[in-house]
Amino acid sequence: MTCISTRSVFLALVAALVGCDSSPIICPCPSGGGVVTVPATPDATIDSVATEAPCSAQVADPSHVLVWRENSGTCPFSIRLTNGDAYAISVEFKSGGGCCSHTVFAVGQTTLTLVDGGTGG
Repeated sequence: MTCISTRSVFLALVAALVGCDSSPIICPCPSGGGVVTVPATPDATIDSVATEAPCSAQVADPSHVLVWRENSGTCPFSIRLTNGDAYAISVEFKSGGGCCSHTVFAVGQTTLTLVDGGTGG
C-alpha cells in the first residue's frame, strides 16, 4: 500500500491552483470621479453644467454635480442655476494606485466661485 502525505497533497493542490488560474485579479475599486456641491435652494436649482473634453459632468440632483475625467489632470466646470447665478470651479483628478490605476478620482478642487449674480443676485 502506498501512502501519500497530507503535505504532498496540499502542495500539489496549491501548485495546481496557482499554475492553472489565468483569471485576472478582481480589485475592489470604487467608482471614479467626484461630486461638486452647489448652494442651490428650492427656488434656484442647477439648470446646467458645462466643461470640455476629456472632462465630463452630469447633474445628479438639484444641488450636486457628478464630475469625472478620462485621465489625471484638472478640469474647469461652469454651473448655472435656474435663477441665473453662474458658478465656476476647477477639479483636480488623479489615477488610483495599485490595481485601481485605471480609475480616476477627484482629489481636490478650487473654491466654488460666483461669477455671475444672474437675476437672483
